[in-house]
Amino acid sequence: MSSIRAFAQKVETLNIDTALQVAFSQNEREIADQNRKQLYAGFDKKGNRLKRYRNSKYARVKAQMNPVPGLGNPDFFLTGAFQRGISVQIQGGTIRTLMNDSKSDDLLKRDPDIIGLGGDFKKDLIDTKLRPAFLAEVKKSLKI
Repeated sequence: MSSIRAFAQKVETLNIDTALQVAFSQNEREIADQNRKQLYAGFDKKGNRLKRYRNSKYARVKAQMNPVPGLGNPDFFLTGAFQRGISVQIQGGTIRTLMNDSKSDDLLKRDPDIIGLGGDFKKDLIDTKLRPAFLAEVKKSLKI
């Protein structure tokens, strides 16, 4: 059985930054997936609705394709190419989102806040993926 002093020494050597980086690295795909879900629901990284369509005819067509964001609210999903092109890389404590689609620059000009997580989508990712991965890494490091 470990003494309190021995456990305290383990805690002192715990590298929180490393545990966080491992948790994020293990969830790169899930972070990108959550960003896709957020866009498909019609929200940006600040938790706000994406900028509405100007063309009402196109808005009606899109609402029939995906009613989730509501009439007039974009989802940036037509063929799926843009959303499939979203990926995430964790490098040295930095989250880097990559977009591998020809429309990426135009969509970012239209709405610069489309990449990143906010609101319920961010909370869900933290609660279901990042926190459990972080705690598992801490327990592993502390050997508990």
